[in-house]
Amino acid sequence: MEYSASDVRDRLDHPAFATIAGTAAGYALLLLVIFGVLFVVPWLVLSMF
Repeated sequence: MEYSASDVRDRLDHPAFATIAGTAAGYALLLLVIFGVLFVVPWLVLSMF
């Protein structure tokens, strides 16, 4: 069974996929901020001494 690109696009055009993508982006942003606060900021502060 073959699917064309428009079939796949139609299957992915659902609010649940937008919600999943938004949630994943939010978690990634949160993890990036936590990484920065826990590792990058202390490294910058300690590298000044």
